[in-house]
Amino acid sequence: MIILALLCLAVGLLLSALFSGTETGFYRVARLRLEVAAVAGDWIAQGILWLLSRPALFVGTVLAGNNLANYLISFAVVVLAESLTNVRNGSVQILATLVMAPVVFVLGELIPKRLFLQAPYTLLRYTGPLFFVFTILLAPISVALWIWNRLLALIIPTSPEMARSEIAGAELQHILEEGEHAGLMTDIQTRLAEIMLQEGVRPITHWSRPLGTLPCVPLDTPPERNAELLSRGERFVLVTHPHEASRIVGYVDVARWILTPDRPLREVTRPLLRILAAERLVTVLRLMYQHGEKLAIIVDAKDRAQGIVWEKDLRQFYLKGAASRLQDAQMPAAS
Repeated sequence: MIILALLCLAVGLLLSALFSGTETGFYRVARLRLEVAAVAGDWIAQGILWLLSRPALFVGTVLAGNNLANYLISFAVVVLAESLTNVRNGSVQILATLVMAPVVFVLGELIPKRLFLQAPYTLLRYTGPLFFVFTILLAPISVALWIWNRLLALIIPTSPEMARSEIAGAELQHILEEGEHAGLMTDIQTRLAEIMLQEGVRPITHWSRPLGTLPCVPLDTPPERNAELLSRGERFVLVTHPHEASRIVGYVDVARWILTPDRPLREVTRPLLRILAAERLVTVLRLMYQHGEKLAIIVDAKDRAQGIVWEKDLRQFYLKGAASRLQDAQMPAAS
């Protein structure tokens, strides 16, 4: 019985480390790096991207997996306490649980999260296949959690996400006011933050440009055409699949390409940051800033291109809005 309990404890700790660490890795990993690996044929990166586009399934798997791990650990601790002390008493079980809690927290939560925070992509490549297996095994529970969440959304007029967003917005507004009163923030910074709060929740489609805005060239375009492409005066050039003209695989920053005009198109092509049409403005701006991208493509749930978005457009929207609000705020004082 002791051997069985030790086995359950080891498996429980491993599962806790797997789900806790993988959860941190999923939120920390650079999506652009995954997309590059997926285009190159990496099936693990493709699977991770597939799960990232289905957050309800991913969250359901993590919740179910962590509960399974906690159950195995609790069962093992209770059996070990009873076997080693020969006492079947609730106090002994509670004491054993309290003694093991720091060990479980450090080995099953703290260390895995720290490791995945430091090297999310590398560790996800190792744990990804096992997580995919548990995604399939725990799919019935994940589906049940999704259905329950949808039922709650029908019963409760305001979704939990919206409620949390409103609470966070009110708290942030209070922080901004305190910062302004303390002299830590200037007027322009306050106006920028206000625009971020009010406009940042709008879908990114409000700022998208049609795909036809930029020229498209196939990836296998010969180097002899470099001079023609560079002389068009375009800021960006979209690059399509050699055999599928409707499939956009990347883009070229012409301003950078001019510095090395002899390089083939394939070498200067950058993978496009793919953004779901339902994503919020503030999320898209953060992603583009994080990855250092000036251009992104908007896709629907079936990964079909819907339009493109420029980082310059988003930045100018915020700056013009802040300048306009600052001017409006100063007009009464001037009068």
